[in-house]
Amino acid sequence: ADGSLEFLGRSDRQIKVRGVRVETGEIEAALRSLSGVEDAAVALTTAPDGPERLAAFLVAGPDAPAHAQARDTVAALLPGPLVPTAWATVERLPLTPNGKLDVAALPPAVPVASDGGAPHSAQEARMCAV
Repeated sequence: ADGSLEFLGRSDRQIKVRGVRVETGEIEAALRSLSGVEDAAVALTTAPDGPERLAAFLVAGPDAPAHAQARDTVAALLPGPLVPTAWATVERLPLTPNGKLDVAALPPAVPVASDGGAPHSAQEARMCAV
């Protein structure tokens, strides 16, 4: 009782994605609402060749959607910065001894490219034809 305080970190699971502070629980709730998804977690992961990415880790049931389909569905529910850009399926979410998500034990998440839609210019059309 010497009057000093010890800062132990955030008690919530907020992360900063592309300059926007994000509550992971909102994203995880949207992921869990998908048909066939039994559990879900999100975390920031760093790609070897680039910036941090928001990654989704799904515990999938028998009728779980493909990652691209899950991304498209979640994109309709959440603002752009909250939509994960990398995805992985796991048998179960790894937990630390105190019951929190063990981010270090998660497998690498694979980026899922978005459908850019129709080409916007003649140059894009030529690139798409390659």
